[in-house]
Amino acid sequence: MEDLCHEAAEDLFVGLLGGLDWSWRVVAGQNPAYDHFPCQYQLFYRRKARASFWYEPGFQVSTLDGKLIWRRRRYQVKRRNIPGTFNLSVLDNGVVTNDFWTVVDVSDDLSWGLFHYRGAAKVAGQSYIGAVLVRPNGEYPDEIEKEKLISTLEKCGIKEWEPYIVDNRSFMSNRLTALVVGGGHAVVVFPYARASLSSRFGLDHQIAEFWP
Repeated sequence: MEDLCHEAAEDLFVGLLGGLDWSWRVVAGQNPAYDHFPCQYQLFYRRKARASFWYEPGFQVSTLDGKLIWRRRRYQVKRRNIPGTFNLSVLDNGVVTNDFWTVVDVSDDLSWGLFHYRGAAKVAGQSYIGAVLVRPNGEYPDEIEKEKLISTLEKCGIKEWEPYIVDNRSFMSNRLTALVVGGGHAVVVFPYARASLSSRFGLDHQIAEFWP
């Protein structure tokens, strides 16, 4: 991380967004309270304003009647003094949560990455720590990549068998989002793609959610 600048670190978060409709998909995580949700998509993106950088995770939660529904959060991302470290903040149900994220390692070809986090919701008196293994396709790395991955996990004090594998099988949802952009053209996408398209089209659009 010695030669990493702030812009390059942000690029690692952004990942393959543009070629894909998301930055990363979470494969596994260390903290069962935060990393066990199915079908986790990470969207990191810049806006036009200077130093405007955002993180919007999309994920599924299981309701009491067994249904899977989509949820998302929108974090403001601020650089810390050391490149590769960031403060993330979000207002969730009236509670402000502040996270400290570190880019531990990302492969040169962006085939996988490891991000470490710790945070606290001060009003609720909660604190947490963890790490997420991410890949573009949401699949666990093959044997060729495992040696480097194991070494990277050890940087965070994590053994290979400790992370919880995310269930990425059910990544489709009946809930769609229609973005109506200039000229009346509509683009229909799944919820995890919304932020990437919003960042491309800007703020001049109407958003309507519906059940097909």
